[in-house]
Amino acid sequence: MWKDVTMKIMTFSQQGSHAICILSANGTISNVTLRQPSTSGGTFNIRGLI
Repeated sequence: MWKDVTMKIMTFSQQGSHAICILSANGTISNVTLRQPSTSGGTFNIRGLI
């Protein structure tokens, strides 16, 4: 399942000029939201158990 998360994060980062920094991740992840505050609609959501 982590491969799916990695691919989605990579896809998000390739949709423009993005830098991604993941400080920590541990245990079960159920919802992920990536935001780019300077852009209108700059939100990418991954829902469900990952």
